[in-house]
Amino acid sequence: MKLWTKKWKDGELVMPMKPKEELIGDSIVLGDFGLAHKAGTSTQKMQSPATYCAPERVHNINPSYGSDIWSYICIFFELYTGTYLFQGWSHASVVSSIVHALGPLPESWKGTYHVGGSGEDKWYDQNWQMDPESYLKERITQLRPDVGARELELVLSILRRGLVYQHENRITAAELLGHDSFKGLMCMYAQ
Repeated sequence: MKLWTKKWKDGELVMPMKPKEELIGDSIVLGDFGLAHKAGTSTQKMQSPATYCAPERVHNINPSYGSDIWSYICIFFELYTGTYLFQGWSHASVVSSIVHALGPLPESWKGTYHVGGSGEDKWYDQNWQMDPESYLKERITQLRPDVGARELELVLSILRRGLVYQHENRITAAELLGHDSFKGLMCMYAQ
């Protein structure tokens, strides 16, 4: 079934659906699959899939809007490249992938890892030198060799602002929507 919209691009519905009438309108509504809760609320249960889980979540830090941005950036990367940003079958293996890509986790988090075993000491070793920019650039160019220099810079700029370990220092959703890099990238694909 083809879907047509005046606001962007035509799409295709791949699975029949019958939404309630009150859900149909001109605005976009996000679904949470029953996992949403009020920001700042303490949670006991880890609900995030490992590949999208913000690193603070496995270190006893409650979810925040910043945690959502981390997850969004992981999904953004996956949609852009066709593969997960961080690889792994468990939270521990994904955290290892994060550290390999972005460098050591904050030392203050050491001893607070709580999902399946204990955290590895090397995750917090501040002497470990890593160049996240080079890693991400190489990964994108391998996965998307068709991308030009300008587009690559826009994508890297978006990733840099969302992949920050301290959740309070991540770009907000409103800031992202207004950011020149994000707007520039969206303009490239809105044709």
